[in-house]
Amino acid sequence: MSEQESQVDVQFRCNSGKEPECRDYERALADFKQAVALDPYYSAPIAGRAAAYRGKGYYLLAIAYYSQALRRDPNFLPALAGRADVFAEGGEVDSAKADFQALVTRDIDANLRAIAQAYLADPAAFRKAELGQLPAGCGTYSQRQNGGAD
Repeated sequence: MSEQESQVDVQFRCNSGKEPECRDYERALADFKQAVALDPYYSAPIAGRAAAYRGKGYYLLAIAYYSQALRRDPNFLPALAGRADVFAEGGEVDSAKADFQALVTRDIDANLRAIAQAYLADPAAFRKAELGQLPAGCGTYSQRQNGGAD
């Protein structure tokens, strides 16, 4: 892994909201935009932009960026998992099923496999459980407005 990729990976973990103390989505979007400019074919910063848009509640943009990352690298599992989760949260059952099914056929960790299998077993129950974990006042996929992309 190059030095550039290492720095991007660190930014991805922090700025995409993967770390609870790091939820500066505007800064994340700027950082990932710069990282994409440095290497437009590296999927991590593209997926990072998707995660930041998701954190802001811009789900359609999140799906678009996760899809872009997957076009660059169809084996980039964080993008596939992220997109599956956004589809599931949005009630797009067929799209979520397709992504979760693709995940379970891959070499993934046990926790992610369990999540994918739970969704595939009963999408309605999975969605209800997920919505029960949303913070108060955060709304749902269909209630959010989608912002513009850079």
